[in-house]
Amino acid sequence: MMEFIIDKRNYIILFIIIVLLGFIIFFPKRKPFIRTYNTHGMITITIYDKINEKKIDNNIKNICKDYTKDNDVDDINDGYDLEGAYIVKNIISLFEKEGIKNFIINENGNISAGKNYNGGTYTISINDPLNGDVLNTLKLKNESMATVNYEGNYDSTIVLHKDNVKALALSYYLSNKNFEEAKDICKKYSCEFYFLKDDETYMSEGFKKIIK
Repeated sequence: MMEFIIDKRNYIILFIIIVLLGFIIFFPKRKPFIRTYNTHGMITITIYDKINEKKIDNNIKNICKDYTKDNDVDDINDGYDLEGAYIVKNIISLFEKEGIKNFIINENGNISAGKNYNGGTYTISINDPLNGDVLNTLKLKNESMATVNYEGNYDSTIVLHKDNVKALALSYYLSNKNFEEAKDICKKYSCEFYFLKDDETYMSEGFKKIIK
């Protein structure tokens, strides 16, 4: 009787193993869509949702050739190069129309993140522009982080904003402002900022709450 119970358990274990192997073979883990587009710099896109890859790829290529601009940043844009940011904004609008929520876009080091990656938010590093050392990390969800290095008064100026074009425009704009001016500007535009100057950091209160 004992041998029968042991044999029965062995068959059950073997059956479970076969089922698991079959699941792995016939239903492999789907790989994310990853593409890099060379237009106004390098734009690398990773999508974790299930999509029609050919359709999305063609749509993105069309956007890279023919994209639209808005004038939402005219008051803070002093001739900055925002072309790549406008392309990304058009791509994000495409994702919204297609129901794509889980993605991350790297446009020349400027990051735009969607909802999540495998159930968790994206972890982004803040690096020293001189040697690449990681200074801090932060979680990014449905937001954009723009960085400009060695512009204006700082070694690095970083801005967080829901709109990626505004994030980049503000990062240039704030790089020429002092700390108190930057705080007032960010209240107006609902953004958070981070300055690095000679190993010293200065940041908005909101930024302090999200970095590690």
